[in-house]
Amino acid sequence: MKQLAALCVALTLASPALAQPTRPGAGSAPPDVRLVAPALADYTDDVLFGDVWLRKELGPRDRSLVTVTALITGGNTAQMIGHLNRALGNGVKPAEISAVIRHLASYVGAAKATAAADVARQVFLARGVSGDLPTGAASYTPAGDPWRLTDLSPRDRSLVTIATLIASGGVDALQAEMERGLANGLTRSEVSEEITHLAFYSGWPRAMSAIPAAKAAFAKAP
Repeated sequence: MKQLAALCVALTLASPALAQPTRPGAGSAPPDVRLVAPALADYTDDVLFGDVWLRKELGPRDRSLVTVTALITGGNTAQMIGHLNRALGNGVKPAEISAVIRHLASYVGAAKATAAADVARQVFLARGVSGDLPTGAASYTPAGDPWRLTDLSPRDRSLVTIATLIASGGVDALQAEMERGLANGLTRSEVSEEITHLAFYSGWPRAMSAIPAAKAAFAKAP
């Protein structure tokens, strides 16, 4: 299918050779990364932030939701402050960040949800956000089915669920969730681009392992 072919091309071509002379993402890599691994810093600046984040197949807000989900799933709290601030700048509301953490508690467990809630609280307080501040895991362990909650749209809930399954290697449940995502308003192009984006945050093997599920889900969708 055309979408899958485009995904494979994107994954194959996403290499330092794509770096633009103007370095559009210059300065995105942390200083310590540039000090210890300058080639990785160039890759981060030129390919990830200078190309992938700018692709129109998935908007900045959706990319932030996917990225924050991947970081929570992996327990990568060191990168969360930067990406939570980026998410807020990209239009994700504080209440939606709280809702993502609450939703993901059912998939990644209370410990990772608690860690993410603590980081989100720091970010919210630093930005002067009041009101719906995360306070701990108890707030993020839904009683019953998290899909019944209304603090995230069904489309966004599908977007982050697909992301956490890919990031955690949960391929057994992935096709069903992709089918649900398509029914909830995600497009084939958005699902394909989500996989491409996650290759840079969860690793190419997990991204590539999602392709069979996407192919099957696309074939069954209207």
